Amino acid sequence: FASLEAHSQPANAAGWLAGWGAGAMLPAVVVALPFEVPVLAVIAVGFGVGLIVQVAVNHYYGKSIGDTWDRFAGSHHW
Repeated sequence: FASLEAHSQPANAAGWLAGWGAGAMLPAVVVALPFEVPVLAVIAVGFGVGLIVQVAVNHYYGKSIGDTWDRFAGSHHW
């Protein structure tokens, strides 16, 4: 179970942080515009950025992070 989680949870955490950060930064970035940013736009941008980051981290780093955990857990007898 821990091995499966080590292969997927880093991508989930990165996607959550990126989505939250993008959603939090969007209103600050568009302050110069003469209109307010609708909450659905903030949610959509946060979701989109989070999804893209999650897929990218899983694709490029998921296996290496999980394999690193497997080697670490294999060398420590808990």
